[in-house]
Amino acid sequence: MTATSAANSGVSSNDLSFASHKGFPFTLYDLVQEMGRVNRTQPFVRIMTNSEANERKRLAKHLHDVLRLLVTPSRCYHVAIEQYFEWDVHTPGVCGNMCSFCCGETRNMTGRIHRAQLEGVLTATFMGKVSVTPDELKKAIKASRSKIFVSNTKTMGQIHAVMMQLVANDIVKLGVSDTSKVGKDKLSVKDVAMVLTTTTVNGIAKPAQTVVEMWKNMCIV
Repeated sequence: MTATSAANSGVSSNDLSFASHKGFPFTLYDLVQEMGRVNRTQPFVRIMTNSEANERKRLAKHLHDVLRLLVTPSRCYHVAIEQYFEWDVHTPGVCGNMCSFCCGETRNMTGRIHRAQLEGVLTATFMGKVSVTPDELKKAIKASRSKIFVSNTKTMGQIHAVMMQLVANDIVKLGVSDTSKVGKDKLSVKDVAMVLTTTTVNGIAKPAQTVVEMWKNMCIV
């Protein structure tokens, strides 16, 4: 069965206990709605073709909020969602291990990673370049995964999770290689570019990957 994120369209059935998110939810509202029904039929990568710059910025912020919640959570998912919707928070900090944050499963997305090694890969990959493609960064991390990941299990899923965490923590940001295509139907996944960000520390601009605070909520050693 497939379903949308429309409100009041849930399925009241004990036989449907698992929701698979094939498409990435645009907002936390969509995420909450999807949790109460089954799989949506949108492709995993969605291209934003809205021609209004302000609307693109608004949607991009919502997407970033969802990404942070999913891949770099800082607290119980129940509490985070209740606070986002300004509901009365009934969960006192934890939910009795009913969410993947409280039971520790989110740490298994990547396993422990060596921050210094990953920082070195980022620096080398972007050296002399304004941006790289997601595939270039993926290949660079894959080539050094035995040094980056502490565990013996080094799957592509772990690499993808690390890349999403880098975006969620604003160490790397997503852009478009050909800005003339922004907001137009000609934009495709192939036009996605990744750029290293900078952050200001004590009035001094520094590469984000060199600042320890930027790696928060990642399982680093």
